[in-house]
Amino acid sequence: MPFDCEQLMTMLTDLGIPTNTIEHPPLRTVEESRRLRGHIEGGHVKNLFLKDKKKRYWLLVALEDTSFTSDY
Repeated sequence: MPFDCEQLMTMLTDLGIPTNTIEHPPLRTVEESRRLRGHIEGGHVKNLFLKDKKKRYWLLVALEDTSFTSDY
């Protein structure tokens, strides 16, 4: 069941999970993110949306300085 942003934030609040949301335009690279954010504490991540050979979708989330390689 998909959640919209408001439902997700309500669920996190109900679970006692504190949040801090910073809205920004879509960013395509880590470099764009670094320029835009300036200094914001905490871990900064990059997201890779992938599709495998069986056409299943995966969302990979990693710290922004993580390096990925492919052995195809």
